[in-house]
Amino acid sequence: MVKITYSDGKYIDKAGGVTYLSAGVSYEPVSVGEEYAEYNKTVLYRIGFLNPKEWLTEKYEGIGSIYYSEDLKLPEFGEFEAVKILICAVDVITISINTVEDKADINAVAELYLNGEQTELPIDGRNSYHLKFASDKYPGIYYNILYVEGRDGRNFLFDRDTKRCVEAGKALEKYLWNEGDTGES
Repeated sequence: MVKITYSDGKYIDKAGGVTYLSAGVSYEPVSVGEEYAEYNKTVLYRIGFLNPKEWLTEKYEGIGSIYYSEDLKLPEFGEFEAVKILICAVDVITISINTVEDKADINAVAELYLNGEQTELPIDGRNSYHLKFASDKYPGIYYNILYVEGRDGRNFLFDRDTKRCVEAGKALEKYLWNEGDTGES
């Protein structure tokens, strides 16, 4: 197993000549693969088929970190070019409750997030979901933005890394159950 050390905010594989940086919480692995490296007593894993000299992850169960080579540029949301959104509920485990694959709907959500007017996230949200954006351009990682339903009927998109918050309107309404809905037709 590769041994990694820590110095000046960087994780270093001296033998392999790789220096890793920690990605923010908006980045998640699509899958956790085989053990690859160890930092102190923390095991780091491959991310699916991605090159471990570029991407690693901690064991991921709703929380954890992704590490990426400092030779890479971590994609911002606007560069991600999502092709799918997994709408996930998080409690003790993460469960995908629906998938958005319609390109127009994906683009509408991305457009709202990128160009919507900055606002404050309400502290009294009724429900929140994790929107996991999947990309062919960046396979193996998700970009995760929170979707928060406010008690006043307004909905919000919130990026925990950038702290950007915008109103989401009704962009995802047809993909989510409404209060009192049993999910049956």
